Amino acid sequence: RAAQLGATVTLVEKGLVGGTCLNRGCIPTKALLASAESLARARAGEEFGFEVTGEVHPNLPRMVQRKDRIVTQLRENVEVLLKKAGVQLIRGVGRLGPGKQVIVSPFAAETDSAAEDVTVQADKIIQATGSEPALLPMFDFDQPTILTSTSALHLETIPSSLLIVGAGPIGCEFASIFAE
Repeated sequence: RAAQLGATVTLVEKGLVGGTCLNRGCIPTKALLASAESLARARAGEEFGFEVTGEVHPNLPRMVQRKDRIVTQLRENVEVLLKKAGVQLIRGVGRLGPGKQVIVSPFAAETDSAAEDVTVQADKIIQATGSEPALLPMFDFDQPTILTSTSALHLETIPSSLLIVGAGPIGCEFASIFAE
């Protein structure tokens, strides 16, 4: 919004544009939740006034493909909006420097392994560092049966049983998705 109002804006991004919510949080889980809700409605067709002949079965790989398609499209739209607003996007890792500076270590291109740090001067700096799933020390995340909310978004088969640790919004959404 600041860029639309005429401010010079630079966005430093080390990952995918759109951050946690768009790429591995709100949007992906809502897309999978919509698939699970559609499955539930199809199974309850009679209640909604229609018949479904035969059984309705989930196809998790197709649900995941749909989720990925939605996330990719939204991320690409965000990148277009940033460009249209005149926001400069620097891919890399930023750290605060002296005064009102952000020092960015850009990701080196495959052909240029010697990319140098870039210093960005700013009147105002917003730190929006995102979030990552907590890796609780009592779980061995090297085990393929132990998942984070991020890795659960890429499951290819429906587990026969599932224990969800954490009852925040994403945990509750996963419970709803896999219960169906």
